[in-house]
Amino acid sequence: MKTIVMAEALGLMLPGTALMPATAPELKQAAYDAGAQLMKLVEAGVTAGDIVDMRSFENAIMVHAAISGSTNALMHIPAIAHEFGFEIDADTFTAVSDKKCIPTGEMRPVGGTPFDLREPKRMGDGMALTDKDEQLTYGNGYDHNFNLNGEGLRFAVEVSEPTTGRVMQVYTDMPAVQFYAGNGLESVNPGSCGRNYHKHEGFCLETQYAPDSINHPEFPDSVLRAGEKYDFVTIFTFDAE
Repeated sequence: MKTIVMAEALGLMLPGTALMPATAPELKQAAYDAGAQLMKLVEAGVTAGDIVDMRSFENAIMVHAAISGSTNALMHIPAIAHEFGFEIDADTFTAVSDKKCIPTGEMRPVGGTPFDLREPKRMGDGMALTDKDEQLTYGNGYDHNFNLNGEGLRFAVEVSEPTTGRVMQVYTDMPAVQFYAGNGLESVNPGSCGRNYHKHEGFCLETQYAPDSINHPEFPDSVLRAGEKYDFVTIFTFDAE
C-alpha cells in the first residue's frame, strides 16, 4: 500500500528542499516540480511508513499527480474523470443565487439532489443533470460549497478512480469544502506544456469557510481578529487498492 500525506499551509517543503512563497509563477513552478518528485517517490515504492509532508497553495498539482499518474499539466485528469467516484460527508450545501455563484445564505439539504454525495457517486451521474438542476446550471456543473458534518479533524471527502484503483481521501478541521468540477478549464488554454484543456477534465477540492460568510452571520465565523491565530489542517492521503 502506498500512502502520501500532504498538509496545506504556506510555502512548500519536500525532503531536502524548502521553498517559501515568492511570485505566482515561481510558486506554480515549485508546485509543478513537486508533482514530478511526488511521482518519482510513488514509482520508487513509497509505503505507509514513508510519509511525505508538502505545504503548498498549489495542491492541485499534487492531487493531479497522485490521482492521474501524470505530471504533464496543472489539474489535468484524463477524460475518464466522469467515471471517478466522489463521496463528501456533508448533509447540506451552500445554495447560490446566479451564475456568479454568490451564496444566498441557505444551507440546503443535499437529500434528493445531485449534491447528495454522502454515498459514493460517479461524477458523471451528477454532471448529466446539469441542465435539469438549477444549482448545477448556475455553476455550469459542480462549483459549490459543502458544509461538512462534525467538528475537528475528521474525514471529509473520498475520490476513487475505478481503472487504476487509486483512492484519495481528504481530512480537515475546516468547516467546509468547495467542490469544483473543472467547469471552465477551457478558458485557460493553452495550459502547461501547450496542452489544451477540456471542460470537466479536472477537479478541485478546497477546504475552507463558506464563501461570502462575512455577509451571512448564520455561516461559521471566518473573521480573524487582532491577536488571534489562523491555524488549520488539511490532509490528503493516497492509496492504491
